[in-house]
Amino acid sequence: MTGGTGLDLHLYESACEFALGGADNVIQNIAVGSTTNPLGLQKARVTPEGAIVKVTTLGKGRKNFKDNAMQFLSFVNCPAIQWLNITIDQVTIETIHK
Repeated sequence: MTGGTGLDLHLYESACEFALGGADNVIQNIAVGSTTNPLGLQKARVTPEGAIVKVTTLGKGRKNFKDNAMQFLSFVNCPAIQWLNITIDQVTIETIHK
């Protein structure tokens, strides 16, 4: 599937959902917090292997996003985040592990 760069973020998110079997199969509520201090549920795109899929279009702030994603992983029961960052001149795919 090719779509190019410079598109709306929601189009990329929809493309990821489609590639993973559709929104009904991909979007899940994941528990955030700890077993002793649950905070609530967060909707996320989740792969069949249990990794969260996050699509961004960040030109700047990629380091901040990665740092915050690593912190977020400490509060959820997911092994990793599959991060796709799409800008006008670069597409990066990175796996962020706990």
